[in-house]
Amino acid sequence: MDRRRFLQTTAAGGALISIGVAPAGCGNPVSAAPLAKVTTNRDATFNGTIKEALVFDNPLVDPAAYGTIQLLAEFYTELAPVGGAITLQLGSDITASDTRGYTVPVDNTILLVHQDVGTFLAVQSSCPHAACPLGYNANKQLIECPCHASRFFATGQIGAVEHPPANAALQRWMVTISPSAPGTTVLVIDLKQAIDFNCEMLPAVDATKKLTLPLTDFPQLSMVGGVVCGQPMGLGNPIIVTRVDASTVIAVDSKCTHLGCTVEWNQQNADFECPCHGSTFATDGRVKVGPATVPLKSYAVAVNADSVVVTIT
Repeated sequence: MDRRRFLQTTAAGGALISIGVAPAGCGNPVSAAPLAKVTTNRDATFNGTIKEALVFDNPLVDPAAYGTIQLLAEFYTELAPVGGAITLQLGSDITASDTRGYTVPVDNTILLVHQDVGTFLAVQSSCPHAACPLGYNANKQLIECPCHASRFFATGQIGAVEHPPANAALQRWMVTISPSAPGTTVLVIDLKQAIDFNCEMLPAVDATKKLTLPLTDFPQLSMVGGVVCGQPMGLGNPIIVTRVDASTVIAVDSKCTHLGCTVEWNQQNADFECPCHGSTFATDGRVKVGPATVPLKSYAVAVNADSVVVTIT
């Protein structure tokens, strides 16, 4: 937080907090998108009209709505026009856990961009380099860091690094437009559908907390050094599953416990390494080299003749 200062302002159509970033001399000519607070909704009888951003956190109310952020785009003057952007700030009561069943973004913030008519983009708002809040450059169609020179693609390879010093891609979430009254745009950001740049969607975790990866669908797990990075439905964060040797497969949470970058498997060193700040983790998730101080969560894995089964506990 020492790289950021927050100044509270009010904008017509929605209460926003503009994020002021002190000039660093090497940043991009863009301002961090203003903050819009997200209210946590656990109301079992909610049937109101969506205006201000809500995150639905009660799975018993509506399983389809659970883990989604919903908001009226026209409510936020900075988001309503094409090229506009806001930073959604989830409450401190929303924390990552395996039981939550959806991905909580780094720093609890999401950058929401109005790219084109009917097209919106949601990515993590915290830059992987030094956690500065990101902004959107509509002219270049790039997501940019106002503190340093990092830039990320907002089209094509969405979230990939266009310019360093950041060297890890941004996490992304699916955005859909919900049927609503004419002239209004109700957005639904599904936190259950997180998309890491180099990861993929995996099968759902079943009722017994098992994630089954058939080798016919994931043949890389048949080979030593083979890696699958993916987001299982029903799990908060993506996981990395790696075949270490002929008989051993390991699985860990993919998010570095330092600043949430996606770790990568290094077969030569037999460890997981963070491309952002250099933290390394052993095969059981324990920290080998900081700055991370908390181990990666690891999962039990069974290796069968035709599949790899990860137990999510």
